[in-house]
Amino acid sequence: MKGGVFYWQPGPGFLGEYTMQFERPDGVRILVRVKIVPKRYWLRLNDLFVRFGQTTCKPIGPKCGECSLRAQCRYYKEVVRPKELMLARAR
Repeated sequence: MKGGVFYWQPGPGFLGEYTMQFERPDGVRILVRVKIVPKRYWLRLNDLFVRFGQTTCKPIGPKCGECSLRAQCRYYKEVVRPKELMLARAR
């Protein structure tokens, strides 16, 4: 796909992990990994995300040190970890 928007609507009961490759107009290829969660888990998953956002990944004062997802977290990798490394070097 070059440019534009990609829409994909899986059928009911469709579960799995899929990798799709796109090419931007500037020639850069992008791999997108899509994981699909069955609808029966949506409410529970939403509750977990809301609670996680209220207790750990808060907009002000996130608790990155306590977070089990920090290895996958872009905010931690790009903002918090560089600050931690800079403070460690200053000691």
